[in-house]
Amino acid sequence: MATTPENKYNPDRISQYLQFVTEHKARPGSIYELAKYVGEEKVTLQREYKNIVTLENELWKSLIEKTFLRLNAEPAYADYVARERLLAFYFTLLEVLAPHRDYIQLVPLSTSILHIGTNPFTDFKKAFAVYTQSLINLGLETGEVEQRTFLTNKYTEALWAQCLFILNFWTKDTSEDFQKTDEAVERSVNLSLDLMARGPMDSLVEFGQFLFKNR
Repeated sequence: MATTPENKYNPDRISQYLQFVTEHKARPGSIYELAKYVGEEKVTLQREYKNIVTLENELWKSLIEKTFLRLNAEPAYADYVARERLLAFYFTLLEVLAPHRDYIQLVPLSTSILHIGTNPFTDFKKAFAVYTQSLINLGLETGEVEQRTFLTNKYTEALWAQCLFILNFWTKDTSEDFQKTDEAVERSVNLSLDLMARGPMDSLVEFGQFLFKNR
């Protein structure tokens, strides 16, 4: 099963934030700016959110939790292998994000991987890492993923970079029904799982180890 949500969030604040973005075609620059927009005192919002990034972090967390809920509601999902689950995750995530595409196009997705402590993806990335680690563990059990010294524990970071790539691609996609994004998802997921699977290089490394031990 996909990871399930643990913490509540304030849907009214998130809705107000997204309304601001829709109306202004920009992200609010501060809690004060958002408070002024919704007609509340700045101190009222600051009791809930230290700054705009804190609110955005909650927004992104709510989006990935909604994605997990939809995945868990699909009866066939529990029987999927790792590759199928990752494909289902991305397609479901994009469905969840679709109503908020105007906002997501304003988010600096390409830099978020370098500044995870100061951007709105902190909890989103944590939940994504837990989820993808569960897929890697499943792949190791079924043989879809090959155990590799020094590499296996880096797979979740590689998949996070893949996630950012897919979101970036989607925000720029102008094809009908986002057909190019669908293709990008399928190709990138297939490539990543193919690279994680056992291949000729694994046999070559094992042969080298055999020769070294028996030199």
